[in-house]
Amino acid sequence: MYSCNGRPFIQQLKEQSGTWFRDVRLPANLARPLQQFHTPDGLLDQLRRNREAAQQQLQQEAFAYLKLRDYQVNTSDSLRSDSTIITEVCEGLAGFYGTEVEF
Repeated sequence: MYSCNGRPFIQQLKEQSGTWFRDVRLPANLARPLQQFHTPDGLLDQLRRNREAAQQQLQQEAFAYLKLRDYQVNTSDSLRSDSTIITEVCEGLAGFYGTEVEF
């Protein structure tokens, strides 16, 4: 979904300028200002993304190639078991920085 007030995008006035975009397929997605309009290929790329499949793949992915320390693996395992923590942190950061969250 796009919205615009007819003004060009100005970084210093991003809340008051430019074209805004929100992917309304998921309620957690926030609106964000666009510095330039999406290309047709960019829109198709967003439509092809599957959040659930990506999360499943991450849940099943091993850590061996990352060469993580034990505490890093333990932290990651803890976060994987409670994905609501990740969602809340990402939404909070996105709100703080005024960006969109895509899950």
